[in-house]
Amino acid sequence: MKKTITVLAFLLLLLLPVYAAEQSGNGEADIIISPYRGKTMTVIGDSIAHGSYAGSPWYTIIKERYGLSSVVDLAKDGATFSIDGSIGNKRLTEVVKEIEGIPDIIAVFCGTNDFARNVAPGELSDDPSDENGATFCASVKYTLEYLLQKYPDSKIVYMTPLKRNDRKTYDYKNKLGYHLYQYADMIRELADTYGVFTADLYNDSGFDVFDPDFKREYTQNVTVPDGDGLHPNKAGTALYTKNCIIPVFDEMLDKIDPALLIILTIGNKEATVFNEEKTNDVAPVIKNNRTMLPIRFIAEALGATVDWNADEKKVTIKNSDTEIIIYINSDKASVNGEETALDSPAFIESNRTYLPLRFVTENLGASVFWDKDTQQVIITKNI
Repeated sequence: MKKTITVLAFLLLLLLPVYAAEQSGNGEADIIISPYRGKTMTVIGDSIAHGSYAGSPWYTIIKERYGLSSVVDLAKDGATFSIDGSIGNKRLTEVVKEIEGIPDIIAVFCGTNDFARNVAPGELSDDPSDENGATFCASVKYTLEYLLQKYPDSKIVYMTPLKRNDRKTYDYKNKLGYHLYQYADMIRELADTYGVFTADLYNDSGFDVFDPDFKREYTQNVTVPDGDGLHPNKAGTALYTKNCIIPVFDEMLDKIDPALLIILTIGNKEATVFNEEKTNDVAPVIKNNRTMLPIRFIAEALGATVDWNADEKKVTIKNSDTEIIIYINSDKASVNGEETALDSPAFIESNRTYLPLRFVTENLGASVFWDKDTQQVIITKNI
């Protein structure tokens, strides 16, 4: 006979396992809780945006830090905003039209080749244009207006070019008499005008390529042992990403509101539930490489009820939209009447019932994150 869990039966805690996720292997990026976990990003730009000499592009750090599900790389060596390249690369005024779907984030990282190829800067007041050879300002404005109109719900960020020292002179100007910083300033000013986030790599990245030691350490590659002064290597990429891109992304991709988080710590009965301190009967523990958590404690916080049928050894977890049925020792479960496989069967041990955390919480409309460094399990209530 089905029995509903009562206050007296609260002592029968239902615990959930979660796989202990592997820590970042690149050592470059901390992982934070962000509402953009599982979201997508598209990157357009030049060889530095593409990470041609970095081994691991900057966006791999961002992808891991914010838990993005995928990054589409449309960046190309030699790309510019304004003119078609001699090696067949399209200008960004055309590349923006190749974006597929609706990315949650669009990053634009370009401009150094416009400077090197002597694109006329133009004026901030120039009309937007997607024509080959339009002024730099007209082309940048075209990409801004195109992206803002077509992707009004996407987060958009522009990045100014890094300083470059591939011509062995600090005061290097192009054939039109302009410095690279002037192109960088135009990108920043135009992005600000359109209300778009800017990562000002030229000024804020800490990239001092006019220091020979810095140049060697951060732009060295297999073909240029002393550094080419232009293309960051892996260490250089990690440096400018940490100094400049991450702070902008932290601001742009608002961190999760604590009022949406359940935070439990291994070995500690104290928990934070939607920004309030709570005490559980038992502390979460790790057993057989799985973290065990109290399911009733979590399920009710997520607005669900939990029923236990002792005769059938069946657990039913239900909210307004979802009914989850799990049988002890079964590798199958039912979600709204549809059978699905479990990655770990439910089982009872020492009067405790253990259920798969990720399966349950995600089907209740939440997500799960394991922070190995802090030994915390963080459950996010999605809105």
